[in-house]
Amino acid sequence: MNRNALGEVPSRYYRQRVSLVRILQVIRTLLRILILALRSDILSRDILLVLMKDLVSSLKLERQYKALGLAVLWHYQESGPDHITSAIHLAGGIRLGTHWSCADSPNTGNMRTPHVYFLWGAHDARICIESRSISQQLVIAGCAISEMNIGSVPRDETLRKASSARDKGAEIVLVLFDNSTRVTNFYKYFLQWMLDDSRLGVLIKPKKINMRI
Repeated sequence: MNRNALGEVPSRYYRQRVSLVRILQVIRTLLRILILALRSDILSRDILLVLMKDLVSSLKLERQYKALGLAVLWHYQESGPDHITSAIHLAGGIRLGTHWSCADSPNTGNMRTPHVYFLWGAHDARICIESRSISQQLVIAGCAISEMNIGSVPRDETLRKASSARDKGAEIVLVLFDNSTRVTNFYKYFLQWMLDDSRLGVLIKPKKINMRI
């Protein structure tokens, strides 16, 4: 779907014109959204403006998807504007979503709005359900690495440590995993925060030998 990489069938991709009727339908919808945006608060206005941009972006993609006869689409983009899902939906097809291996669990940054979303295990499915994912079908594809530590001893130990911190007055417990690049005063920042706010408890799981404050 790249204008600069048309492949062997360029006519199928970018010489399919969007019909005038479809353009007028989208313009009518955009005008309605614009009127609603002008009467809304700032937050709602920003959301509606993003929706307008998505509608314009999806218009041409919708035409191309229909021309290709696509019924099912998988696309690498799992964040940012979601006009890709809108286009395949308007074209009468469905989009598949997948849990990327570079993310330890689904989150608002990479969990999109596909019709079918493939997850690694029950833990990740629970995240989607409790965060009210709008994907109509959640499919557990299976991943041993994702589920291997669920209910294991290290997890139980972490829960005991967190309970101990709460018994001492902590209302919020943060867990720091020292696996990032070195940052100046990293631990000092969190420890000072804990000293300033008695409601905060901090658990540290270092992965480096030379831990400094």
